[in-house]
Amino acid sequence: MRSLAHFTTAIASQQCPVSLNHQFGLVPVTSPQEMREVVTLHDDVLFYISDTLKWIPTYNPSSKKYQKGLNLCGMTVLDHKSVRKAEMVFLSWAELISRGPSLIRLRGPYTKYPNGKERYLQLVYSRTSLVSSLRRLASNCRKVAASSGKVVLLHRGV
Repeated sequence: MRSLAHFTTAIASQQCPVSLNHQFGLVPVTSPQEMREVVTLHDDVLFYISDTLKWIPTYNPSSKKYQKGLNLCGMTVLDHKSVRKAEMVFLSWAELISRGPSLIRLRGPYTKYPNGKERYLQLVYSRTSLVSSLRRLASNCRKVAASSGKVVLLHRGV
């Protein structure tokens, strides 16, 4: 990644969403406040695929360090050098999920309830909606790769 110092300063004032939804959007390096073509994924989905997200080289604007994976509680930048791997990860998950039933049931986090019962949560998603979001995210990765460093993919965590 070329120097992201100017970009990092400009996005530092942005707020992350106050929900359990993560936003991924295209941001011109020269206009860091402008986020477009936003794709939203729930925190539980990212947690489910988190092992594969650790394969993606990224930049953390808060720590000003390069890392692997997403900063789930803050912002993460994916530039034109790192989005190819991200594209393949998101496309692979989209392809796998597209082969499933119309309602996708995933094992969520282990939870202990006030009544003493413990179990894994069951996460239920529309296959069509989830596959569409993952494919749109992969498409945004392709756009960043084609931009020759003029656009980045900004992830805004919870």
